[in-house]
Order: sequence, then C-alpha cells, then structure tokens
Amino acid sequence: MTEITFSGDIAFSKYFRNTYEDPALICEDAIGFFQGSNHVVLNVEGALTDNVMTRGSASVPAHASDPRCLPWLLKMKGDVWNLSNNHTLDCGEGGLADTLALARANGCQPLGAGMNIHEASAPILFPEEGGIGILAVSYKAFMRADENKAGVLHWDDFGRIREAIQKIKKTNRWCILVAHGGEEFSGIPMPYVRRRYLNYLKMGADIIVAHHPHVPQNFETVGNKVIFYSLGNFIFDTDYQRLQKYTDRGILLKLKLTEDTCEWEHFPYRIDRELHRVVPDETPHVFRNVCAKEYRALAPVGVANFLRDYAVAKIFLHPEMEHYTKFQWFKWYWKEKGKKETLSLCLHALLYRVGNRKKAEQMWKEHLGE
Repeated sequence: MTEITFSGDIAFSKYFRNTYEDPALICEDAIGFFQGSNHVVLNVEGALTDNVMTRGSASVPAHASDPRCLPWLLKMKGDVWNLSNNHTLDCGEGGLADTLALARANGCQPLGAGMNIHEASAPILFPEEGGIGILAVSYKAFMRADENKAGVLHWDDFGRIREAIQKIKKTNRWCILVAHGGEEFSGIPMPYVRRRYLNYLKMGADIIVAHHPHVPQNFETVGNKVIFYSLGNFIFDTDYQRLQKYTDRGILLKLKLTEDTCEWEHFPYRIDRELHRVVPDETPHVFRNVCAKEYRALAPVGVANFLRDYAVAKIFLHPEMEHYTKFQWFKWYWKEKGKKETLSLCLHALLYRVGNRKKAEQMWKEHLGE
C-alpha cells in the first residue's frame, strides 16, 4: 500500500508570516499524519523567494513565503510542491524560477507550474502500486503557460489535459488530478465546477483533489472514482477570508492506494486565530459524500448563498461596488467568469427563487450542520 497525503493552501504570509519558526505551529497529530505517508503533496501558494511581489495591493491579496520556511516543508515530508495556483506568479517569473530551483535542489518535485507549458503540464510519476501519475491544473486564465511564458496548466485546456491523463493511464494504474479552482467561500461546489471535475473523470482521471475555495466542501463518489472538492485552508489566513464562515476549518487527506483499491482517511483541524496555530477539530459536517440527487436539490440554495458571500468579498476588495445594482453585478461576473458560468449561476438562482425554498434551506442546514 502507498499512502499519499494532500494539504490545503499554504502561505507563510499575512497572519502566518514567519510562523514556521514556531515549533507548535501544527499539532503533533497532524505532523504524524504527514510523516506516516510515502509521499506528501503540499499546496504551496505563492513563491518561496526573496523577490519583491509584482502583484497585489493593500486591498487585493498577494502571497509569497520566506525561503527559510523550507525546513518546515521538509519536516512535513513535502516531496511534491503543487505550484498550480493563483498566487504562484505574485513575485513574477523570477519568483517562480526561485521556487522551482529551491524545490529541485532539495529533492522535491514541483507540480503544475513551470517556465513553459511543457514544464507546467508534466505529471509526476511514482512506480508504486502499478504506477501513480499526478497532474495539476489551475483556474487563473492570465497565468496560463505557453511555449515561451511561465505559468500553469489552465483548467480549461481540455485537449492538453485529456492527452496528459490518457498518457498517464497507458502505463500507470492511477491518475490523480490536483485542481486549484472553484468559487471562494462557497459551501458546495458551484454547478459549473462540478461538471468540469466530472468531465475530468470521464477523461480517465481516477481521483480529483481540489482546493482554492478556502473552506472545506463535500466529496463525491462516482462509481469507483472520487472527487474531493475542497480541502480548505491550512497555513493560510487573511482579513479577506475572516469575513466568511468556515475559513478556519480544513482537512488533511491521505489516499491509501493498492493496485486494486483506493481507500482514504482524513485529519480535521481548525486554525486558532489567536495563537496562529493549527489544532485538532471535529470533522466539518459538510465533509461527507453528496450524491448527484442530493446535489441537484442543494445547488440552487448553494448558488444563492454563494452570490451573497461573493458580493461581501468583492466589496471588501473594491468598496465602490457596495452600491452596485443587480445588473452591474451580473456584468461584473460575466466579465470575470464568462458566459457559461454566469448563465449557469443565473439559472440556479432562478430555481431557488421559484422552487421550494423552505425545503431547500432545511437541506442546506443539514448539509452544513448549521
């Protein structure tokens, strides 16, 4: 059996700046959860570099970590660094280059980002259990790598993703896709995100492990395959996130693979915001298997709640949006997310307004444990 552990978002910035020096940063049980694994995939948000940030402002979050956090990453047995996320270029291409070099010089494999599309789309392969291939994608369009541009494998580059998955599956039993995407702070994945991940399974991926929403979400079994929609924050905390519920909750995930089976276990935790430490917690109620039928019933109220929380987040970053009309919000979302995603959300918002709201909201309370 081969055990591979995955973390949520990690950035030694903002409230967690320099906390890698704290020996009690994370509880002993969490350390043991990492150290008992054959491989550990850490989602490293932002560069590990001394370069100055080239993105971000006082209101718009940007992230990077001091390279001196390296011993902490190694203590967690982080032999794979997922760099396919929306902060990996916050310090420019130079910051990414520094991070890639630091990982490789210390026996760690970078995943999902590179100085060109070939590096960004290259999977990591392990020989155990008939072969395990790990591929990573991210949602941020302007960070899309090409032949001569550093960045990530974009999550809608379906032709390249399909080709990569099929190539992995030709010689390996398992294909794991790490996805950094989805809507921030949503209690369940938005319908277009779920459709996208189901599509990856149809392409041949066996397991999807996702993060970016900054809150834990549900998982979903599809035959003998599984999607973990969001692990939540790990070493990551900002004022922007503290406006929203459940951003202090998270999950460490451990896959247990043999040539024939995939089992898993998890470790739930909470961010202690007074001490800036990670402590054990009960499993969030939301972290459970939500089948297709239940999801269809929950999606309208999930979308309605998301649109409310989305407005709160955007107003924090752009105070002038406080007085936006519904049409202005529609135009903004259309510009930010595109036609299909916007129409999908509008449809589900309409279903919420005309459907059985009382029953849907009761299901939502049961779903989130509120």
